This record gives sequence, structure tokens and C-alpha cells, in this order.
Amino acid sequence: SVSVIRDSSGKPTSFVATTKDLTERKRAEQKIEALSRFPSENPNPVLRIATDGTILYTNDAGKRVFKAEVGKKMPDKYLPILKKATSSQQYASFEEQIGERYFSSIVKSIPKAGYLNMYSMDITERKKSEEKLREYQEHLEELVEERTTKLEGTLKDLEKEVAQRKKAESVIKKQNERLKELDRMKSGFLSTAAHELRTPLTSILGFSEILLKKKLDEERQTRFLKIINEESMGLSGLINDLLDVSRIESGRGFKIKKAPTDVKDIILENVDLFKSQTDKHTFKVNIPRDLVKIELDKDKIDQVMENLLSNAIKFSPQGGKITVSIEQADEKVKISVADTGMGISKKDLTHIFEKFYRADNASTQAIGGTGLGLGIVKYIIESHGGKISAESKLGKGSTFSFTLPLKSAKRRGGRRVL
Repeated sequence: SVSVIRDSSGKPTSFVATTKDLTERKRAEQKIEALSRFPSENPNPVLRIATDGTILYTNDAGKRVFKAEVGKKMPDKYLPILKKATSSQQYASFEEQIGERYFSSIVKSIPKAGYLNMYSMDITERKKSEEKLREYQEHLEELVEERTTKLEGTLKDLEKEVAQRKKAESVIKKQNERLKELDRMKSGFLSTAAHELRTPLTSILGFSEILLKKKLDEERQTRFLKIINEESMGLSGLINDLLDVSRIESGRGFKIKKAPTDVKDIILENVDLFKSQTDKHTFKVNIPRDLVKIELDKDKIDQVMENLLSNAIKFSPQGGKITVSIEQADEKVKISVADTGMGISKKDLTHIFEKFYRADNASTQAIGGTGLGLGIVKYIIESHGGKISAESKLGKGSTFSFTLPLKSAKRRGGRRVL
């Protein structure tokens, strides 16, 4: 017999074969026939049977094994074998168990004499050997099956491990790419920050030197001092942003001092401030009448509004409408700043609140900025228990929205946010 060994996909990989040597059986039959020449001395059964099944002769072994008696007929179960041997005019063989012993018999036709000779041999020992061989074969097949199962399990574990390694490699690759991107962003930030610091300093130094060395009329002095003041304010804002980011990066955070505040006042004050700084933009404000006071840090929310309104103006250099809206619902206040400027690409929109990130295109690079503002804004809003989001399409403008919970904090006083 042959057992097939298959892999996990069912494909045959090898075979285990068990063969049965029939040489011994052939020799046994020859031995039976040889011993039949001396029936009375043969320790195995020898019978002579008529074609109708009548026993014509039996030795002592035949009497003992088959209970044969001369003149009586063989049991019916032997008749088909006798018929087969007679019709073929050769011989028929069979094996049977009698009691606890096994016998192999040959029935040979003697056509000229008109009878059949039946020779038998005890094959009990051979049967025991065959049974042991069968048991060994079954055991071998069980071992093969067990080994195949283990191999399939090992292959599955290996496939799982390979998949996990590939997944880990993919994660590591993405992390490395992200680290490279962060490194690029920080390098770009350092270059931009240096430029943003140098530009106002150059103006401050240049105009202050003119004021010190030359006598100017009052109008020019006022104009130069105004430029110095504006550049100093911008420089101060940049330094404050750097300090805020430094606190956030180090895990120190900064203080959030909450107090009941009218959000409407913050919105109107900031809109009025930026309205006075541009003649290219129009402002629209939508504020509900029943707006309640919220506990918040006014200075920090001022910083948020300044950043969002400043960006709305900067990124719509051709002018346009800027709309500030407030909605109150679901235990929170939602404040939105919408512009009709150049918009943000889908790619950049997913990173817009990350520290040091700046959109990588010519239009935004020309406008300037460090990429710190929105990261700080996000930190401030989340420190108040709110959320911030952005919607935008290139050439269609942008809308930045943030929420503040109406019950953000009932505790008064300073609280450091980490």
C-alpha cells in the first residue's frame, strides 16, 4: 500500500509505500503440493473430493481441522470454490480462519480422474506476521500524518511570522519616512525661523540707525518709528511662538487661566484689529444673541483668533471676504473663520496642525511664516477641552473651526496644562 504525504496546500510532496512479499505464499503453496504426495504422513489436511462435494478421502489432519468424514459432503460454503476449480480445470485457492488458527488451501482439479484434491497448510504464524506488519504500517501512517500535521502547523506559524515581520517592516518603514519628513520639516523650520528673525531685525537696525544719524522731519520720524514698532511686534510674536513650542516640546506646557468670558467680545476685538490693518478684505461676523459666557483663558483664545485671522488675510493676498461665525449647540460653542483665499491641498490638509509643517508650494512659501502657529493653536484648544479642524479646497478658500465646551471648567484660578 502507498501513503501520500502532502504540504499545507494539498500538493503531494512524497510517498510512503509498504509492500507485501508474496514469495513466501508461493513457496507455501508449493510445499502444500509437495506434502500432498504423502497424504497420510502430512501434518496438514489433505482431502479428495468428488465434483458434487462428496469426500472421497481425508487424512487425520483433514478430520481434525475440517471435521471431514469419507462419504459425507463438504459444507456448502466450499461448493463455489470446488465449482471454480472444476470449471477452470486448474485450481482455486482460499484462506480461512478455523478457531484460533488460519489455513491456506488449494483445490486442484483432476479432470481425467473426475475428482479434486484439496491441500491445506497452517499459516497462523504468517498471519501474525502480516498483522504485525499491518499494525506497523498503520503506526507508520499515523506518524506520517502526525508529522504532516506538525509540518503544516509549522508552515502556518512561519507564514504568520513572515506576515508579522512584513507588517513590522512596513511600520518601521513608515516611521523612518515620517522621521525623515520631521527632520526635513525641522531643517526647513530652522532656515525659515532664521529668515523670519533676520528680516525684522534688519528693518529695526536700519531704520533706528537712520534715526540716530540723521535729522529727519517729524513725519518721517513717525513713519520710521511705526515701522520699527511693527517689526518689533512681529519679532515679539515670533519669539513668543518659539517659547510656546519649547514649553510644549519639553512637556512643561503653559498656564491656562480660566475665567467666565464673553466670547463675542474676543471675536469683535480681533476682527476690529485686523480690519484696521487691511483695505483689501471685507469682514462679516455672525454671532447669536443668546450667547452665554464661557470659562476660558482670554489671552490664549485671543492668540488663537489672532493666528486664524492673520492666516485668513495672509493666504488671500488678492483680498476677499472673511467670515467669522459662532454657533452654540450640544453643550459647546463652535467658532469658525472662513476665507476665500488660495485654499489648501488635500495632502497638506492632513498635516496642517503639525508643528513645523508648512505647505510645500511656491505660493505659500512666498508668503512666509514658521509653521508654528497652527500647532500652538491646536494645543491651546485641546487644553480647553475643545477640538479644532480645517476644511479647504485649492482655489476655493479655507474654513478653520474650533469648539469650546460650555462646561469646560468650573474651577477658577491658574492651571498648568502639560
